Amino acid sequence: RIDPNAPKKASKKNPNAKIVHTQSSSSFFGRPSPKMAAFIEKMEDDRRRREYLKNKNYVTATTEWITYVNEHLGFSVDYPNILPKPMKKPANAEGIWLESSDGEIKLTVLGSYNVNRENAEEMLSIISSKIKNVTIVKKEYGDDWYRFSYRDDYHTVHRYGIVDDYMRAEFILGFPNEKREQFKPVTERMEETLNLGE
Repeated sequence: RIDPNAPKKASKKNPNAKIVHTQSSSSFFGRPSPKMAAFIEKMEDDRRRREYLKNKNYVTATTEWITYVNEHLGFSVDYPNILPKPMKKPANAEGIWLESSDGEIKLTVLGSYNVNRENAEEMLSIISSKIKNVTIVKKEYGDDWYRFSYRDDYHTVHRYGIVDDYMRAEFILGFPNEKREQFKPVTERMEETLNLGE
């Protein structure tokens, strides 16, 4: 049975009939909510970033390497010459803080006296306890070294340090998750060359 009071759809036969829009059709075709707009923008940013990184070669066979030597404490390490931008250095810090031009690669090299005589296991425990909400890739140590790698949604951080009774030194290298294979030989060389000096 047809209700004579029900609204009718517009048609060529009845162009003046009342048209009823539901809430769902209005929100679907209308302007997205601020939350949805932010989500769409983030997805687009992620797409652009992936496209940018797809063919980006930060380190190649011809990349030059620099040997950093801290004259005061004597520790040293080799690192690739791909980090032209110095970052703000903490007060009274011993080392270097650098990043790539696009900000995707970050490197910190630092050293200090081992005032509390902490060993590698204790150092690793202290460091890892301060890192939250990440995926741990590696967490290991030996008699005089420790290695701690982790990643979030965008970057992998590789942290490696050496320690003795008097000194300690480490490097912290961050790079895009998409470039893990490209930076594997970089972290290996940096680990091999990190040295506390005489």
